[in-house]
Amino acid sequence: MAHGQQVGIEVEVVERNPAEVGFVPQPKRWAVEQTNGILMLHRRLVRDYEHRPATAESRVH
Repeated sequence: MAHGQQVGIEVEVVERNPAEVGFVPQPKRWAVEQTNGILMLHRRLVRDYEHRPATAESRVH
């Protein structure tokens, strides 16, 4: 949180309700985790595994 304040980012901590038992997704945290999961699922969009242009081109087609 201190680093966020230094660079001008507002950081909000979402606390877990102690009365809830088991897994309960937290609204703001869930959105971040879902976004990270989607990016990792389609990791070909962010990493280049192909060594030759022809191989990369075949993925597009």
